Amino acid sequence: MSIEKKELRKKILKERDALSFEQRDNDSGTICDLLFLHPAVLNAKSILMFASFGSEPNTDIIALRAMDMGKEVFYPKVEDKEIRFYGTEDIFKLKAGYKDIREPETGRPWDGEEKGAVILVPGTAFDREGRRMGYGGGFYDRFLKEHPSIYRIGICFPFQLLDSIPAEEHDERVDMVITGRE
Repeated sequence: MSIEKKELRKKILKERDALSFEQRDNDSGTICDLLFLHPAVLNAKSILMFASFGSEPNTDIIALRAMDMGKEVFYPKVEDKEIRFYGTEDIFKLKAGYKDIREPETGRPWDGEEKGAVILVPGTAFDREGRRMGYGGGFYDRFLKEHPSIYRIGICFPFQLLDSIPAEEHDERVDMVITGRE
């Protein structure tokens, strides 16, 4: 990883951590509202989520709305240096797992063959070409490479969407990015 990428990640995370709770909450609500206007999400039978951690946008509100709409919700669990997704009917039963990030203890495994699924992808930063800078573990890049046909949506706060970010050959792109601004 380049020094430029490390420094950008550090800068963006510091800025994200400095957001007020109110700003984070407002932008998270807008992200949720915009997400459920998108045809891919409206038509999805299942949504592969991530459990928000630290200063990330609040994904609990997205999961609860999806469940209210009858969609199946899956969360990642780190197993053998990979992420595998498991369904949950109660997001409040997620437990601290890898790096204290909430994950399901059990649940129906997502089989990877289910049509009409979308995945919400976390990131430190995204750019307008769909490039994504994660947290450095490569979990999502490996998963996305294995599942090229799933519709990928990055969610982030507005300042995390940049004109361009440094990318490497293994970095997987998202199909679109939704921020906390219309």
